[in-house]
Amino acid sequence: MKKENNMGDLVNFFNLISKGILCGLGAGGEYKKRPIAVKALLHPEKGYKHLMGELIESLKEEDIADGDIVIFPAKIFAIAQKRLLPSEFLEKYGKPSRLLNKELDILIGDVKKEFNIEVDRLDIHASDKTYVKEGYSSLLPKNPNKISGDISKLILNKFKKNIDVVITDTLNVNAVTHSLLSGFPSLIAIPIGATNGLVPHDLIRTSIAAEITRNKERNTPIVILKAEEGFARDGPNIGKFRYNGRIDMKKEDVPGFLRNVWKDIQ
Repeated sequence: MKKENNMGDLVNFFNLISKGILCGLGAGGEYKKRPIAVKALLHPEKGYKHLMGELIESLKEEDIADGDIVIFPAKIFAIAQKRLLPSEFLEKYGKPSRLLNKELDILIGDVKKEFNIEVDRLDIHASDKTYVKEGYSSLLPKNPNKISGDISKLILNKFKKNIDVVITDTLNVNAVTHSLLSGFPSLIAIPIGATNGLVPHDLIRTSIAAEITRNKERNTPIVILKAEEGFARDGPNIGKFRYNGRIDMKKEDVPGFLRNVWKDIQ
């Protein structure tokens, strides 16, 4: 019976992933969402406040509607927060995405001593060389749930629309470890921050759809998932602050099949 249950959980999991992929390809999915890639030339190196202004400016022609989901890549916020480390320093320890937990912990201790930056295993594992500062790698942003809430408030104030925000990170080549460290079973991309109107399986589907959409065309960091007519989302939690930090499976109402798949991965 347990083997049959495991198979059922896997089928549900891959069905969830496939819906995200189909949505990213423009084939809808639940809520009849269609993805819109937003072109934007951003300058996160100029700081957080400047970046927020650029994001809002980029959205002004996009006909934002109540219930839309707007998705952003995590690294632009890390760069704006100056969460950068010299790539040469990181690579002395080996390729970050291939380090074991014990090796990650040694590197974390050295980062704190050398640069006085608070980091964890996922920060190091997910680090990427950045295009805005040669010789440096970006970590993940601090408190992406708060960033999501900040953006949602700015959109509500500017456009008078109540929307949800998701911040995502692309899974690297060591996707199993990346997913384990993030606390989310997923493929292609993971949600690390969001407002409170989306449940965990929606976050996974949304993250995958956005990653596929972004990769179709250059300079499209922002993705909007819009509802087809008659399928608009509503509810009291849309756009609301979730909790401080990153998305945490322990704080979420996670469907049984996702919890079971997560246990199997671990």
